[in-house]
Amino acid sequence: MIKQTLTILLCGLFVTVQAQRNCGTEDYNQNILKEFPELSGRYGRTNPDQLLNEKLKRLGGVIRIPVAVHVLYNKEEEKLSDEMINSQIKQLNLDFAAKNIDITNVPGEFKDRVADCQIEFELKIINKIKTEEKQFLVQFKRDRRGAKVYKPAYEPIKFSSFGGKDAMPCAQYLNIWVGNITDGSAGQLLGYATFPGGVCEYDGVVIYYKCFGQSTSYKPYNKGRTLTHEVGHWLNLRHIGGDKPGGCGDDLISDTPPQKGGSETARTGNGEGQNFGCPVHPFVYNPDCPETTAEMFMNYMDYVNDECMNMFTIKQKDRMRSLFVEGGDRASLVNGVSENKQLFVTDEKRTDNFTPVITDFKKYFHCNPVTDTCRFAFVFWTETPNAKEYKVFAKKVKSATWETIITPNTYIKLDELGSHVLYEIKVQAVLNNGKLSGESTPYIFKLKGNNPFSKLKDLKLII
Repeated sequence: MIKQTLTILLCGLFVTVQAQRNCGTEDYNQNILKEFPELSGRYGRTNPDQLLNEKLKRLGGVIRIPVAVHVLYNKEEEKLSDEMINSQIKQLNLDFAAKNIDITNVPGEFKDRVADCQIEFELKIINKIKTEEKQFLVQFKRDRRGAKVYKPAYEPIKFSSFGGKDAMPCAQYLNIWVGNITDGSAGQLLGYATFPGGVCEYDGVVIYYKCFGQSTSYKPYNKGRTLTHEVGHWLNLRHIGGDKPGGCGDDLISDTPPQKGGSETARTGNGEGQNFGCPVHPFVYNPDCPETTAEMFMNYMDYVNDECMNMFTIKQKDRMRSLFVEGGDRASLVNGVSENKQLFVTDEKRTDNFTPVITDFKKYFHCNPVTDTCRFAFVFWTETPNAKEYKVFAKKVKSATWETIITPNTYIKLDELGSHVLYEIKVQAVLNNGKLSGESTPYIFKLKGNNPFSKLKDLKLII
């Protein structure tokens, strides 16, 4: 998870913005282990070195990964163009192939460690979905012991039942969700990812829409490196400085030097080994990492600004590719790309699907001429995706008071209705996330005498 923290000082017409990248993917994945302890020992695992080298040799060639991008938007500005989406995948491929234009900025002492990862990403599906959700809140709740817990409802962008979009099969696609995301804090959440070996429904990467694309206006995260960083996590890479507080951090990769971390103006980072801003090489914090002569802050798995990231290492490449060897946690993706080069693009206006529509009115009853009442009438409406129940509002047209009924069904039985009386009825869906749909267009109806199958005449809609 990446978070941008903004400190804004207003003085007359001047605004000073100080931004730094924070990433909590490690915490996020620990939450999954809280919810699914059976994954312990498997989630984010690595292959033993003695078994790995031979398997990597047999793997050979470029690994091609099919990609499904799900864009969730409420406002038109959040609806990314096909050109912007394609530009992001292009940048992702340039970064993983060490063909990025700024690869020449790698310092001389690290040039022999630069890797073409031989991993390509093929855009297969674009889903654009207009949603009623103005913002997707990612929540990290704690139990009574203070430990973080994970629930699907806390990650709504990944589930259609919460206004987001269900994942494509994770054995066949890298799922990327893009939208207006937040974790509820003052800083802007930029993205987060799952490590391999987890639960399929949650597997993939989530990115804030403003930093998705090869060249956006969202500085200093405007060059598409947020996705590069998070896909690195999805392919089992840790932060280069490790994720444990204090001391000299290590990502357990032999050709990335341990580091203390800091920023271009300060020799202190977030306490977990990450660098911020855009340091100048050689940058090092010697007291805690005496054997490190220069920190590899330009690595994609550090926290620096987009323009200062430019490389993966050979051993990082090996760790990522090890997922695709026989028995690897992402091995199914190796053969997942079909020869069909067609890109499937859908544009769904989800808001139209949430509001029920009353479709039918039937009378299976007899009217009693003595009491002037009718026993049974049924009203039917369309099913709303992701609805757990429906609120039904009914009243006499001349009445100011609505009677409310809750039902899990897509129909309601109305009892003791008067003959020759005008009634009004409307329906509202209650979604799984507790939110309400719009109200259906109300119907006016009138029961006429004893004929249970006579058609209603002059049925009017109230707008």
